[in-house]
Amino acid sequence: MDIVSLGNYEIAFPMRKESLRSAVAADGGTLAYSFTDARGTDHNLFVDRRIKTSTRDHFYADSYPKSSDSRYLGYFPEVLTRIEAEVSR
Repeated sequence: MDIVSLGNYEIAFPMRKESLRSAVAADGGTLAYSFTDARGTDHNLFVDRRIKTSTRDHFYADSYPKSSDSRYLGYFPEVLTRIEAEVSR
């Protein structure tokens, strides 16, 4: 098992397939990932893919990137690559 940090989160790879869900928004493709951690807690992560965004591929937690209650986590391209690989497994 490999653990990577994503802001305040630690994600263990490989992720349990049954705990990971994904969706794509109609705003240019913002990616939404929901997953359940080992303690049974649900988490929502969003990857900004909005058209004309200045934060393309940056991670947000809790809510859609432009929402006032979303939390900016940062830019983690290596984590995005790994999560995308997990989804396509």
